[in-house]
Amino acid sequence: MVSPLHELFFYEPERSCYTNISRTVRAIPQDQYTAASGSSDARDFNSSSLSVSDRLDALATLLTSTALNVRAVQWDVAKLAQSINRQRRVSHRKGLGQGPGQGQGQQPPIFYGPSGPGGYQPSSFTRPPSSCQQSFLAIEGILKVQLTPESESFYVACDEDWTVILNRSSDELNFERGWLDYKDGFGNLAGDFFIGLNKLHALTSSAIHELRIVLEDFAGNVAYAGYSTFAIGSEKELYPLNLLGRFQSDLTPSAGDSLSYHAGAKFSTVDADNDNCIDCSCAQKHKGAGWYNNCGTSNVLGQYFQQNYGRAGETGIFWDTFQGKDYSLKRIRMMIRPVNEEEARR
Repeated sequence: MVSPLHELFFYEPERSCYTNISRTVRAIPQDQYTAASGSSDARDFNSSSLSVSDRLDALATLLTSTALNVRAVQWDVAKLAQSINRQRRVSHRKGLGQGPGQGQGQQPPIFYGPSGPGGYQPSSFTRPPSSCQQSFLAIEGILKVQLTPESESFYVACDEDWTVILNRSSDELNFERGWLDYKDGFGNLAGDFFIGLNKLHALTSSAIHELRIVLEDFAGNVAYAGYSTFAIGSEKELYPLNLLGRFQSDLTPSAGDSLSYHAGAKFSTVDADNDNCIDCSCAQKHKGAGWYNNCGTSNVLGQYFQQNYGRAGETGIFWDTFQGKDYSLKRIRMMIRPVNEEEARR
């Protein structure tokens, strides 16, 4: 005799579908129950007044609970793998004497944790991650994030647990662009790009973030600038730099603070003059875009100079407290990551 088990389904949000975990159970003759076990529990089960249907329901509940517990354990293993990877990267950097954002040297081995049946990974039963703090799910440094269950997902570039919002390393991409380009973002996440003001506003509105900037000159000197909090407003407000926290002077080598002067300023582009300069357009003057005050002590979205970078003037990519306003930098990377409330108060 074959008895169909009630169909059981497990919802997997990432796939937006239900997985059927039911199976058909064959009834076993009563004499086989008795032979299989001499325990009192088995005898009580066989002699109970439960109907076959009730017993199948109980078994179905047990199977469902077991499946959920297995998936929870797999998720815990994946979280442990993330922690192990992070510790390995820190140890690897210390061994090479590198600072944050530097990726030189051999990549330490990465532990991803075991896959479940059918190649299961933790992301198969949760929605996409909301930040690069779950970068162990990234592929080649690219991660699909979703800030809320209702919002659209999008791709970001990760540098460990940092979300990269700006990367510049060559003159192949023009940054002297209009408002719409800066609103939506442009470039290649695997190379040079700007994430886009809409995404940046969504990210910094979803949680309190800190800001890290990595700068490098053409002599190979690297310096860092960090700010304890960072957030921008909406397009309706003209994407102002609403929140810029304490400058983190403990980062070494320090690039100095060349961004605090821009705090509170609205975003300007060559076709949208929202700066605080009464008789000029800072974006046109500096051939770029940014949160210009009158005008600025940095120009991270200015022109890239492959040659004559030491005499580029204020149209180049400069950070006043690192090599001055006339020097256009070779590389610059801006990154953000969420911080908890205790860290934000420091």
